[in-house]
Amino acid sequence: MLRMATIRRAGPPEIPLLVSLRSEFLTELRQRAHVGAPAMSPVNLEASTAEYLARAIPSGQYAGWLAEEAGVAVGMAGCLFFERPPMERPGAALEGRVVNVYTRPAWRGRGIGQALMREVVAHARSVGARRLRLGATTEGRRIYDLLGFLPVANEMELRLILPDPPPPPPTS
Repeated sequence: MLRMATIRRAGPPEIPLLVSLRSEFLTELRQRAHVGAPAMSPVNLEASTAEYLARAIPSGQYAGWLAEEAGVAVGMAGCLFFERPPMERPGAALEGRVVNVYTRPAWRGRGIGQALMREVVAHARSVGARRLRLGATTEGRRIYDLLGFLPVANEMELRLILPDPPPPPPTS
């Protein structure tokens, strides 16, 4: 019988786990994007990710969740919260951007991603967020559809800072 993972809110003591899982997630995404080429390591992002989370978790700008099974972290999800100026109604509007929804490969297909996302949505509602947005992988779309997320076709992106080029090969 499969046990369901336990989902819990991550606080500052869990930053190393969040950083580690995010690093795994980014490595997997980069490997998919560059099939046949070695993926760039996200290791250089780990220290700055930990610094960001150390500021953003206590302030409420970032909320994260961990999925654990038998004391082992098997998944994560996070949400960045920000206020935007009024649009539909008077008053600033709190919105969220869901990030880093990840389940380790051996634990996929057990409902962990959906359980994590239910926690994200419930928390967003509890803090008064009016909208959640996210970028979805092909594998994640089914979960987001089930939770009521809809595709939005009117957004575009401009990357103002390009990624660092890979380091040159060592010389002999």
